[in-house]
Amino acid sequence: DLRVGVGHDSRVTAEQIKSAALAGLSVCRIFDCGLITTPAMFQSTVLPKSDFDGAIMITASHLPFNRNGLKFFTKDGALSKSELSRILDEAAALADRYAEDDPQTLLTADALPEGGIAAETFDMQSVYCEHMKDVIRSEVNADDYDSPLKGLHIVEDAGNGAAGFFATGILEPLGADISGSVFLVGDGSAITSAFFAASGLSFRTAPANLAMQSAWGVAMAAEGKPAGDSASLLPVYLRLSQAERERQARLNIS
Repeated sequence: DLRVGVGHDSRVTAEQIKSAALAGLSVCRIFDCGLITTPAMFQSTVLPKSDFDGAIMITASHLPFNRNGLKFFTKDGALSKSELSRILDEAAALADRYAEDDPQTLLTADALPEGGIAAETFDMQSVYCEHMKDVIRSEVNADDYDSPLKGLHIVEDAGNGAAGFFATGILEPLGADISGSVFLVGDGSAITSAFFAASGLSFRTAPANLAMQSAWGVAMAAEGKPAGDSASLLPVYLRLSQAERERQARLNIS
């Protein structure tokens, strides 16, 4: 059976997009990898313990917090431009078939056919941490093989992104002193908060990042929209389906 993993960064829109992705992929065996980094999802297609046929990373990389998107990986690497174009074309065809007169209906999973296969939770974070620790141990090849970073003081500032687990999941187990590390909790992610709480650790959250996402969530709620609904922040033409944008372009409609 086809196996696909889906992971995401710490943007508050991630859960809504992930729900739609999992519903759309429910015709195959799908794995919810939760909060994770892009390199980890890339590795998820080749590491033996995950060995996914394909992977999707929900992220906008370096773009602002109110943007989000999808990155696609297979065992051969990231999808090519032509492969991404094919996905967009097929998405446009689905929009023509199921969205009727309102493209916004595609924001609800009920608007698309579902295979009904429930997503399985997969701890990709642990798999990736074990992989990274094995690589570091092998490359450093220290006398104290299991603790090659012992005696080093390494401070991580994760910027409240998805890589906060590097400090506690990779560096510290290898012997590093990680005291002073800050902003390790991904904003808007109960998964990350629960992880650090369970570890008995207390790391600060960047006030500016948290304030921006919280204020945005409040604003969306005030308008009766879910916190993950960023459509209102987009130009009108970007809210339309690809097919509708092409139709308007042919008709020379702005």
